[in-house]
Amino acid sequence: MGSPASPSIAIIAVDYVVSMALTHLDFEIPIIKSYVDDLFAVVPKDKVDSILDVFNSVDKDIQFTLEVENNGKLPFLDILIERSEDGDLITSWFKKPYSSGRILNFNSNHPLSQKLGVVKGFLNRAMRLSHVNKTKESIRMVRRLLSSNNYPNKVIGKCEKIVSERIRNNIRSNNVNRNWSFSRFPYIKGLSPRLGSLFRHTNCKLVFYNVFKVKDLFSRLKDKVEKEDRSGLVYRIPCSCGKWYVGQTRQKLKTRVRQHKLDCRPEKSIKNNKTALAEHHFVEDGHNFQFEDVEILDLETNYMKRNLSEMIFIKAMNCVNVRSDTQNLSTIYSDLINDVKDLVKS
Repeated sequence: MGSPASPSIAIIAVDYVVSMALTHLDFEIPIIKSYVDDLFAVVPKDKVDSILDVFNSVDKDIQFTLEVENNGKLPFLDILIERSEDGDLITSWFKKPYSSGRILNFNSNHPLSQKLGVVKGFLNRAMRLSHVNKTKESIRMVRRLLSSNNYPNKVIGKCEKIVSERIRNNIRSNNVNRNWSFSRFPYIKGLSPRLGSLFRHTNCKLVFYNVFKVKDLFSRLKDKVEKEDRSGLVYRIPCSCGKWYVGQTRQKLKTRVRQHKLDCRPEKSIKNNKTALAEHHFVEDGHNFQFEDVEILDLETNYMKRNLSEMIFIKAMNCVNVRSDTQNLSTIYSDLINDVKDLVKS
């Protein structure tokens, strides 16, 4: 999950575990197939429990579970493997019992090419994965699935003929000898397909996407966090003289502002090591900070990034902060500071 390299690394790790486990078995497995971490193996009945122990002993962080056949049938990925009386393995297309049965609906706001791709994809899997004796049964299952999602029988029948012809001629793709280039384009019903047809005789294809998403139908479920309840931020407080105090805090804003108010009480004037805000407040009469007008300049939970953001804003604004607040700021941020100055002025 996340990194594009994850599937390849997972395959390498599982292949290593499987190869090590096979060397520790005291019997030979005649058939073993794998797809990432899903394994299918044919083993003697009296070795079922022992093989699981061997596989789980290779690496404590990679543990397997076991599923055995039931009435001579065992699902593996999207196929159902059935053991016949004479020992042959017969496959058919498989859909999990708890599957919702929902696929891209034919009445949805998607290009027709995508809907036809869904039909051909299901039919292709049903035909290629099924034994010759199970093909018709698999196709009937696919037809029921497509019909329940409003796909017309005429469309299904036409796609079935196309897929059957391609399988009969062993054609995997129509684009083998063509170097395609793709361009992303919003899907507008009635307009986008016509635009796409203009590129039919070129090596460029328009790939359509929906502008409106399902999430647009729903409101935000989270309650709005009020300004004073936010934390991990950079803020500024205006002074009556026209300057600003810029600070950063991981606390809630209201907690930090309350601390500043306490620092500005008369009895705090004799305190040593006053903050830059309190120092400016007591320097002479008339410097009163307007705490109710505090503004959030940036939201950042990481301390180092938040500290850097604070220094940039101090440099870019007319602040009461002392020089030591920005002494560690590199000159490489000069252009960024100029951009912030322009943003503040606007």
